Amino acid sequence: MEEVLEPLIGAAVNWLALGLPVKTLKIVEYSEPKALKMRDAFVAIKQKYDAPSPLPEPGKSFKYDYFISYSHQNMAEVTCLYDEMLALKPDLKIFLDQTHLNTGSAWQQELYEALDECRKVIVVYSPPYLTSKVCKEEFNIAMLRHREAEGNVLVPIYLHSAQLPTYMQLIQFIDCREGDTKGR
Repeated sequence: MEEVLEPLIGAAVNWLALGLPVKTLKIVEYSEPKALKMRDAFVAIKQKYDAPSPLPEPGKSFKYDYFISYSHQNMAEVTCLYDEMLALKPDLKIFLDQTHLNTGSAWQQELYEALDECRKVIVVYSPPYLTSKVCKEEFNIAMLRHREAEGNVLVPIYLHSAQLPTYMQLIQFIDCREGDTKGR
């Protein structure tokens, strides 16, 4: 039960940090001996999360220059973008889930941390991007950072025509419709 408790609390903390409208989280164990063991484990885990992590400060050094948020259905175009960026500037540090996520790990937490540890977030608009829950989540995190930052954080690229929600149209985008990679 202790093995399950830590990932459960970690996931809950992440969702709460993203604004899930929950004020109290209750974990129930009906067996008193098990509940006491879990309480002790909870106290140890809670210490990890007591100190809030600050937003990046101006002048902060970032782990990544760019985070690319995209639908996997657009992998070919995104790979082209990634390769072109590195060809132009080989020392760029670009977070791309296909090259940076550890297989079998808690990938959501890795994505959240990478989004906080990047200077800019490139979002690649396309119809599958707009229907992906993960992509929308990445966009919303990037949008929050964009609002809070002194400089622009979001770098939208409009890859394939889609009916963009108004909130996505608020940020000036780079128009690359209809996915033309030949003109680069």
